[in-house]
Amino acid sequence: MTGSLALKSALLVFFSTALAACAGGPALMGDWKNPNYSGPSFQNILVLGVSEDGNTRRIFENEFVSQLNARGADAMPSYRFMGRDGKVPEDEVWRAVQAAGAEAVMVTRVARVDRERAVTPGYVSTTAVPAFGRAGLYGYYSSAWSTYSPPTAYEYQIYTLETNLWDIEKDELVWSASTRIISPSDIYKDIADLVKVITDALVKQNLI
Repeated sequence: MTGSLALKSALLVFFSTALAACAGGPALMGDWKNPNYSGPSFQNILVLGVSEDGNTRRIFENEFVSQLNARGADAMPSYRFMGRDGKVPEDEVWRAVQAAGAEAVMVTRVARVDRERAVTPGYVSTTAVPAFGRAGLYGYYSSAWSTYSPPTAYEYQIYTLETNLWDIEKDELVWSASTRIISPSDIYKDIADLVKVITDALVKQNLI
């Protein structure tokens, strides 16, 4: 492999790796469990997604309910009891909790959104120059041309989400987790992957 081809290959690997990193799936950044909680795992859980977008909220809650139920819980989406979009009054939240017969409420919100910028370096692609004098003037001249690719800049967003599990009987926070997702692109897949990360952490903590 010539030096120029090796350089191009290395830059392509770098660029592909950078793009893959920016499209990274959800990851658990950390979680906390209330040391004072010694109760059993929860069965009846009301899932509450905090979002101004009603469609996103319903997709999220449905996916969470599906995965929690697959783990043996009896989860319900809050939109079934709180039909309106946006923030609802306290009394309506508690009526929904009672109507659902929930032991616990799982609340997820977007805590912050960071916009990041990355730049891949430019490079010069050249053709191997023939051995001195062997290809003649034009052979040397034609191989002397190079192609310049300028640096490429791109932006991506990092979403940090917070999920809290509340014990209804005591109105007490039992568990909290922080998750991160980079440049989400497929809402259904991204939400499914995010929910799996959270439910895996709940199972590990013996909360479901």
